[in-house]
Amino acid sequence: MTFTVICSVCGSPFERHRKSYTDKPVTCYKRKCQNTTYYNYTRIYDRQIRTKYGITAAQYDEMFKAQGGVCYFCGASTGQRRLNIDHDHKTGRVRGLLCTTCNVGLDWFERNRDKAITYTEGEGVV
Repeated sequence: MTFTVICSVCGSPFERHRKSYTDKPVTCYKRKCQNTTYYNYTRIYDRQIRTKYGITAAQYDEMFKAQGGVCYFCGASTGQRRLNIDHDHKTGRVRGLLCTTCNVGLDWFERNRDKAITYTEGEGVV
């Protein structure tokens, strides 16, 4: 089954083999349209991280290269996905890039530091 959709960049109709259920703009397969979409997503991401973390997409890319494209803690590569920007929630200072698992784990540990230390030092539940 194919679906006829309209390119959000050039306005031309084209056939697609799957229906899109997201709010992302759909582009045809012309190089011009693909490049425009990538540029817009990069620009939007740059604005989001500048607002939330105070860094630019170029600074993110520098951090990513400095870490070798892997999580700072576990060394896992996320493939095509971006790494999470880890930051101190109190000061807002950016600390590095982490995979989702390590970022969530670090957040939990920061909120339950005393309990985690007590548990790992042998005063567990038993």
